[in-house]
Amino acid sequence: MECVNAVGVLVDRCSRRGLVSRVLKATDDKDEIAGLKQRLEDLEGDLRLAGIATVGGKVEDLKTLLEHVGNKQALSHSQILANHDIMFARVGISPKTLATVPAGTPARKSWHVERRHVMRAVCDALHGEGGPRLVGLVGESGSGKTTAAAEIVRSTEVREAFSDGIVWLSVNDGATERLRALMIHLARMVYEDIGGSVGRRPAGLDDGAAYIRQRMQSGHGGKGLKCLVVADNVWEEAVTSKLLETGMSVLLSTRDEALVRSAEGGVVVGVDELSEEDAMSVLRRASELSPELRLPDDAVELVELCGRVAMDVAFVGRWSTVRGRSDRTAWSDAADKVRSKIERSRVSDNVWDVRAVRRKAVLQAGFEDLAIGSDDERIPRLYLSLAVLPNGHAFTAKDATALLYDRVPCPEDEVSTEELIRTLERWSALRAEGGAYRMHDAHAGFARDSVMDRGYVRKPAVKRWTLRISSLDVLRSFDDPFVLKGLWLAVGRLGGECWRNVRPYAAALTEMDESNPLLLKSLQSLGWFQDAQGDWQSASATCRRILVVKRRQLGADHPHTILTLRALVYCAERLGNAEEMTKWQAELRRVLPLVVARMQLRLDAGEVDGVDDANALNSIASTMLDLAPDDRANAEALMRRSLEIQEAKLGRDDVYVAYNLHHLGVSVHLAGRLDEAEGLFRRSLEIQEAKLDRDDVWLAYTQHYLGKCARQAGRLDESEELLTRCLGIQEAKLGPDDVEVANTLIQLGLCLREAGRLEEAEGLMRRSLTTLEAKFGPEDERVSSALNELRFCVRQATTH
Repeated sequence: MECVNAVGVLVDRCSRRGLVSRVLKATDDKDEIAGLKQRLEDLEGDLRLAGIATVGGKVEDLKTLLEHVGNKQALSHSQILANHDIMFARVGISPKTLATVPAGTPARKSWHVERRHVMRAVCDALHGEGGPRLVGLVGESGSGKTTAAAEIVRSTEVREAFSDGIVWLSVNDGATERLRALMIHLARMVYEDIGGSVGRRPAGLDDGAAYIRQRMQSGHGGKGLKCLVVADNVWEEAVTSKLLETGMSVLLSTRDEALVRSAEGGVVVGVDELSEEDAMSVLRRASELSPELRLPDDAVELVELCGRVAMDVAFVGRWSTVRGRSDRTAWSDAADKVRSKIERSRVSDNVWDVRAVRRKAVLQAGFEDLAIGSDDERIPRLYLSLAVLPNGHAFTAKDATALLYDRVPCPEDEVSTEELIRTLERWSALRAEGGAYRMHDAHAGFARDSVMDRGYVRKPAVKRWTLRISSLDVLRSFDDPFVLKGLWLAVGRLGGECWRNVRPYAAALTEMDESNPLLLKSLQSLGWFQDAQGDWQSASATCRRILVVKRRQLGADHPHTILTLRALVYCAERLGNAEEMTKWQAELRRVLPLVVARMQLRLDAGEVDGVDDANALNSIASTMLDLAPDDRANAEALMRRSLEIQEAKLGRDDVYVAYNLHHLGVSVHLAGRLDEAEGLFRRSLEIQEAKLDRDDVWLAYTQHYLGKCARQAGRLDESEELLTRCLGIQEAKLGPDDVEVANTLIQLGLCLREAGRLEEAEGLMRRSLTTLEAKFGPEDERVSSALNELRFCVRQATTH
């Protein structure tokens, strides 16, 4: 009766539609008709098994009616497509522009089933009022979140709604550490894929979110853009916050519902276990069987043993045990394998998490099937060898080839490896994304556990992969040093030596000829990588060599040498090496007049007008303020010229403008113009708060100076609030013993002392003094200054 009613509803609905409505709904109707046909086939089979034959004619009548409706819909569709230009003209409608399906969207699998309720909920949420939205596809591992997201961005409805552009961003766990680089990557995709490579390309020091928001707001011809970013596999709140700053609508996939709910206006769309009907459809398609074929009861049990998890059901369907097989024995054997693994896991591992037990059993049985069913032993070997990669890392065929051979692979090896990858992709262990591949986290975790007791696979894989990522070509290829850091950490987890022990890049660079045009790029890449590792000793050595190369190639008076010298001062400060820091500061003082003179010649010739020139001016001026305070007037003039260029080229609200305003504020403050300095700091802080993370260290620097201005103006409550916020950021980002923390402790101590809270002030000043003495020694002038402030505070306390 349920099938009869469903057919009746469909016929009635279709009969009431006009021609245009029929074609617009044709895809949905086609799927619904196919689903009803399948249900009738299943019903007919059940009736025969039950010995009921009297309604057979009625079932045939319903099937005939469905065939008639389907043919009519197809005819309407053909007619309207053949005459679409005429029809659109008659009704006054222009065909809509559709966004391109974004690069990196995973390829569709043949066994995919459309989850209409998920797509409908996402589309409704994205179309909601109030501007850009955040919608989260939330579900357990393997539930099909990424697949659902891929289908959503392929849909005409979403591509039409976000016709200005859609981008796909793979995020993965640990993104907070590399968030700045991730947002720059997103900004470059917006620039290239949405902006058509028109305008200013985002630079490495840009704030990616601010760049994107500016592009969204300026749009085309003054009209803002309506774009969508699909962020796949998000784990951290910092990522969602940053994505919302871009002004794009956000569709993300995550396992953490709270992550979506914590975002303002976040909408959760659950991606749960498959329905029994959808799970059986996935299993049939994955096992390459006819959609009309009725599977034995053992297949139904197998689906339940998989928990109806989309990834696991598809994986089981790809096993050689059942693929292309409809006999009960094959499916019974597969179900027995999974069932026995489940029981063994419960007994031996004492694991009672049902999902974890099922997943482990399916993967174990599947790997055994892969090993037995493969005619090439390299397939299971490659599967296990991929455990050397971090979760979610995109790899190429060349990467995979490196894991299989001790010798230098030839082109034929790479072609052969591509076929192995395609086999694993067909097994649903991998997914393709725009020329690269990713292993699902569940498979990666299983491979990592399994390879630990298979030294014959693990040791060669670690050795080969270490050799690959030790090359300078690989070092230079990473814009984000934190990704490379992740590769080395993954090697260490599998028992390989970490990069600190191997130090391959430094060894390779010693052999690189000084005239090699790639030398400077290689050194800079190594310096960024060492900075990401916090290896200040090695970074200092690399900066020394960079300085030599820059002086030879650019000249000792080039502004870029200033940047390297400042980096050397920073490394020495991080290492607590006061003698080394003094040495590089002295070198800065020596070359500074030469650099200023060279820049002044260019200024006089009218050659300074680009963003890079503005940054160089700012760097020179900042160095002058630090090391040549007597030349403050010239430093201020250079900063003002830098600010003019940046505002003209980047806009008044660009984050680089904020940095320049900060430095100009420091200069004006040193000149004693308190009100003007406070205005510059406030404008800088407003831009930063709009465009940077709430805990960005740059915010803290400006809050420090603004708090100092407020104290000097007698607004002690405001000063305390600003300095306290500043201190919180610095302690979290730099550590409690950092020099910047010590400087803020002094300022906060002065504020509290002037407010009469002498005991609290003394405690802060003592803590600051301890840090400064440890960093610079008791004879340093900063230590003397802090000691004098502490003595004054103690004297005040004794007189009260």
